[in-house]
Amino acid sequence: MKKSFISSATATIIFLVAQPSLAAQPKETFMEYKPASTTTKPAANTSVGACQIVIEGFRDNRMNQETIGTNFSVPLYSTGLDKWLSDAKADLWDKKIAGGTGKTIVVKPSLTRLYSYAQSMNIISVMAFQVAFDVNGKTIATKKYRANGSKTNMMNAAGEYYTALNYAAHAAMPLLLNDLPGICSSN
Repeated sequence: MKKSFISSATATIIFLVAQPSLAAQPKETFMEYKPASTTTKPAANTSVGACQIVIEGFRDNRMNQETIGTNFSVPLYSTGLDKWLSDAKADLWDKKIAGGTGKTIVVKPSLTRLYSYAQSMNIISVMAFQVAFDVNGKTIATKKYRANGSKTNMMNAAGEYYTALNYAAHAAMPLLLNDLPGICSSN
């Protein structure tokens, strides 16, 4: 029985090496941001008082900028992260801020984590970022935000990982809106 198992394992390995298309291959796809579904309650516009808010684009300060996670043992490579972040910013921040004409607060977001992975029958994604709030070129406050998104792993397709990343963005990015009125009134 032991010889039979070893022979089967050896044959399987030789078959996978001879057929590289059947072995696990890295996946690279274009990331596409999708707005929150209409079934979820949309966030109301955030009034920030007399302040004018200018939100800069994300800086990518992740330690691993090559991948956005793993599909079990296969790395998930992606293109289009800059567009994905820009689209998320436009949907979750730019459309939601009703500002005044007073002092200008420059919001400088910096992406520190963005990854997705499979755990059992679920796909978990995490988004974390740090924001510096500047007035007249001086940083008046910094805050960190983090949230996760998850979904059932139906077919283990790369698109499912990106859907979970969208869910993480839908949970993490609106947290900033809660802090803007306090930042405005404190300065």
